[in-house]
Amino acid sequence: MAGPNLILADDLAADTSTGRKRSRLLQDNAIQLAQKLKLNLEIVFVADLKPSWFKKENLKFVMREFDGIRSQVLKRMKKSKVTAKLDLKYGIPAEEILAATKSAPDCRMLIMGTQGKKGLKKLLLGSVAEEVIRNASLPVFVLGPVAQEKIVSSILRRN
Repeated sequence: MAGPNLILADDLAADTSTGRKRSRLLQDNAIQLAQKLKLNLEIVFVADLKPSWFKKENLKFVMREFDGIRSQVLKRMKKSKVTAKLDLKYGIPAEEILAATKSAPDCRMLIMGTQGKKGLKKLLLGSVAEEVIRNASLPVFVLGPVAQEKIVSSILRRN
């Protein structure tokens, strides 16, 4: 792969059904864009290992789980005929995502999702998407919760 032209920042280890749906929709959109624009795809997953949580056994757990996830996602990309690579990064998600875009000078766009937190939750937990949008030096395609719901309901209507 000469270099990623499209980066997808995705929480591949989402443990809720909403998070898994969001991840699947983001991957679907990234696949479609990569196919239509004939771009390579780099998928970035950031393990947010906060110091209080970070222990050697937790790192082993993340690596073991990530290997299974990597295999599934890359099979999906191969089936879709999209050239893709998957990177696991550790640290603060917004910082690692921005670093990934800066280290890929031929990157044309970043794709990511958002949970759409509001009010006190947003204030306390922050918003990775908002931080990335504010500091990105390239276009950012964000799939928010309203768009996610509309996509899912349109798929359900078709079936």
